[in-house]
Amino acid sequence: MTSKMEERSGLGIGIITRGNVSIKWMTHMQQLQHFFPVGMFWKYIVIEDETGWAKNRIEVVREAQKENFEWLLFIDDDVFCKRC
Repeated sequence: MTSKMEERSGLGIGIITRGNVSIKWMTHMQQLQHFFPVGMFWKYIVIEDETGWAKNRIEVVREAQKENFEWLLFIDDDVFCKRC
């Protein structure tokens, strides 16, 4: 049986970027929160690095595990979410 402290909750949004993103992309990402259920805890996990997308995805997963998120969503800095 798990205690309340051990239960996973919330959403981690993993973003791997080379650094600068367009203002259009940033404003688009700000709209994303309107599609989450009211009261849902969520947090961006951002890795800024040009040296290895696979390695950086692993770092995002590790950070999400430390935060004990139930869900993890990856959004690359060169795509737009369809519903936002």
